[in-house]
Amino acid sequence: MSAPNATPERAAADSRRDAILPALLALLAGALVVVWRPPLPLDEIRYLEILRESLRGGIWLLELGGEPYADKPPLLFWLARAAGLLGLPPEIALRLSPALASAGVVAIAGALGRRLGLRLAGWTQAVLFLGFVYSQYVLFDPLLALGVWAAVLAWARGKDGAAAAAAALAGLAKGPVAFLHLAAFLWAFAPARPRREGAWRRGAAILGAGLLPLAGWALLAARAGGEEFAHELLWDRWAGRIGGSFAHRRPFLFYVPILLVGSLPFLPLLVAGRLPERRPAPLRRLPGALLALLVAFSAMGGKKPHYLLPLAPALALLAAERIERTERGPRLARAGIAALIVLGLLGLAAEPLYESWLHERYGELAAGLLAGAAWRILHSAAILLSASALVALLGGRPSLSRSLGAGLLALAATFAPLHYAAGRLSFPFTLRRHLEGIPAAAPLVLLGERRAGFWEWLARRSPLPRLSSPAEARPWAEEHPGGYLILDERIPSAELAPFLRCLAADRLRGNPVGLFVAEG
Repeated sequence: MSAPNATPERAAADSRRDAILPALLALLAGALVVVWRPPLPLDEIRYLEILRESLRGGIWLLELGGEPYADKPPLLFWLARAAGLLGLPPEIALRLSPALASAGVVAIAGALGRRLGLRLAGWTQAVLFLGFVYSQYVLFDPLLALGVWAAVLAWARGKDGAAAAAAALAGLAKGPVAFLHLAAFLWAFAPARPRREGAWRRGAAILGAGLLPLAGWALLAARAGGEEFAHELLWDRWAGRIGGSFAHRRPFLFYVPILLVGSLPFLPLLVAGRLPERRPAPLRRLPGALLALLVAFSAMGGKKPHYLLPLAPALALLAAERIERTERGPRLARAGIAALIVLGLLGLAAEPLYESWLHERYGELAAGLLAGAAWRILHSAAILLSASALVALLGGRPSLSRSLGAGLLALAATFAPLHYAAGRLSFPFTLRRHLEGIPAAAPLVLLGERRAGFWEWLARRSPLPRLSSPAEARPWAEEHPGGYLILDERIPSAELAPFLRCLAADRLRGNPVGLFVAEG
């Protein structure tokens, strides 16, 4: 917030900084993940393999392992493919997508906040734990959140055509679930009377127009994939999932603790005191929209924490309101940020507590990681930066925007060594290096789990032939002397020694894997 005696020029400069800086820092924090670690098995690499296979075929039908892929719509892959036409490697573009989408959501939250008289909404979105965490991983939800909230911003500005286009992007990002979010948040930002009656018709038209591109793609993909794929896409993955959504595979209250943790560092603001009696209508309606979405998602059987990501900007707007418009808000916000930094420092300092677990699960790989110079530098730098942010927060009483910036810096610093460790411990670098040296014409087969496209991506072959049982390994080796076999199954090397020679032993997420060559 600006000081009471700030000049108009200073206030304007602060406003521009609060509009741009949080989005840029969010983009940087997410983009650095690509530097800290390789793509994570298995979800991130599954999407990279879908992209790799889609680059060889048409744009309508996604494939995984040479088979039509029905789980997700195509927008994420289309955007990565378009980035390739502009000179950016498509796989890098795919991995940068959550950072770019999350930075866009921060900018949109800031723009909506300014419409409501709130300066700090961009900062609160950037620091909000729920939004920050899922800007670090390749998922479809950051792009979904961007489409949903771009539609809300356009709707709030009275630009119905732009709102419909953004709604279409949201649908193509994640599927029909986008329209559940859109309906709730368009209602929250609907204009007050006397224009409200017409707003319902306009909102319905926006949702209908936004649904058309998704429906068009689904029909084209269903036609290209065949009858069985069409049934899976149009029924099993969409209508069937909705129809069977009340199976409660997880508890009804599954999302409550996730929402509480995701609201950090702003959870203390729940007791910030009374808000002004005259509040903008969207801020009065947002709690109702959040509650309706929480109940709807809690009633569904399939539950995952990142499904709540599109709720983050609503939480950020409500947090910014309490910070800026309650007497205790600034103090409670600083306390929450300080507590979050302290939690991060405690986690970084607790290395001896989880060192034994890492050694037990990853063996020498963990020992080499923790003794390595890169880990020591990143770990020490994270502690130093987080401690500096805490000292600045507690000692100098900085402005609220600088306090929020300190929280964002500490979060990014805390996650950097964690990403580095996750990459080093989960990704089979040795195996990849050997697979890259195999001639394209050489026979290559998999024995073990297919792991949803992971081995196809690592070997750059699709479909990758797979042996159905260990008993088939010897006949295959005799038929393909000099061929290569990827082993992703718990078979002692001694059992394979008479006919297969181990070229490389590695670990995938703690499990032993290897590459063998047939002796003939």
